[in-house]
Amino acid sequence: GILTSPNGLTNHNHLLLTSIANRGSQFRVTNGLFTNAANATVETVIGEGGLRTINSDFENFGSLLVRQNTTFPASGTSVINHGLVSIDSDLTLTINGTYTQEAGQTLLNNATLDPSGPVLLNGGSLEGTGTVASSLDNAGSLIPGASPGRLAITGAYTQQAAGTLAVEVAGFTPETEHDLVAVTGSATLAGAIEATLLDGFQPEFGDTFTILTAASVSGTFDAWSGAGHRRGRGWKVDTTPTSALLRVGPGIISFDDWLDEFYTAEERADPAIGGPNGDPGKTGINNLTRYFLGMIPWAPDHSLLPRPVVVTVESNGQATRHLAFEFERRRHADGVSATYQFSQDMQSWTESGLTEEILFVGNTMETVRIRVLEPIAEDANDAGFLRLVLADARE
Repeated sequence: GILTSPNGLTNHNHLLLTSIANRGSQFRVTNGLFTNAANATVETVIGEGGLRTINSDFENFGSLLVRQNTTFPASGTSVINHGLVSIDSDLTLTINGTYTQEAGQTLLNNATLDPSGPVLLNGGSLEGTGTVASSLDNAGSLIPGASPGRLAITGAYTQQAAGTLAVEVAGFTPETEHDLVAVTGSATLAGAIEATLLDGFQPEFGDTFTILTAASVSGTFDAWSGAGHRRGRGWKVDTTPTSALLRVGPGIISFDDWLDEFYTAEERADPAIGGPNGDPGKTGINNLTRYFLGMIPWAPDHSLLPRPVVVTVESNGQATRHLAFEFERRRHADGVSATYQFSQDMQSWTESGLTEEILFVGNTMETVRIRVLEPIAEDANDAGFLRLVLADARE
């Protein structure tokens, strides 16, 4: 059957679209907007079968419950959500236009959201499993999975600075033990990622989890967070040309607790092993340095080694070359003091004449640049040396 409203419509109650005799049903608003008010519900149900059709632009402040395949077929249709849009298992919500969410929640229960234009997630969350059959621009929260699961995006994925990707990890198998976002097109990353451990799962240093795949990946997440790790462990985020990965790395921990976590009481009693200057592997890197640089007493995976120090000579003109170096360190090195010193002969060292700039801040680590203010001469005969001096600052 066909239900027509000639001059716009606002639903304040419960509008049920169903059918009999295996026929579809159609709702048309011929002049104006179809609005679903706060606390109101529009529900498309199975009935006797057939497609549920809504011919109108639609703005939802209440609940749109898709329990039968539903379409907005008019060209250029705009569907705007501020409330709840929920699509049941194996069903599709088709829109011949755009889908925009300003607030609220879009929930896919192994279902498909299929607009001809992009999905614009300006606020609220898009959650669940199934497929977004278009490009997705995320300035809200994308929460894939069903603790956990897989969400596919058939177009491009762009995460804005205000956007968040929230994933859950309960094991090593993608889709069944940890969430995965599978992007057919390109992925452009920014904003935040939140990772939560489930079911008592405790990954160890170096364990990795692919949480996003794409034809190409550009950009990086600006910040990340997560909870549930054992003491001294946390998340790091890496990207490859076609994926984004979570890796278990250093977590927030004091130097004293770090020593307790990785050495037995007997080892702690031996300064050559568990003391600040201990180096049981005879690597030339003592415990103070390993802690400060986010390392552990052993490194089973090369990814757990600190990022290489980047030494540069910055030039802004013929006589303004400056020595600088960049490296990664703990944000909160509780129990360790650090100073930076400069020398021209490796005999006399000074802490003056240096500037410090934070280039990137993660949840545990940060990247810093130390720069020498005094220019280096152009004749290449001028020498300059920088060093990091660490001391045990525990009370």
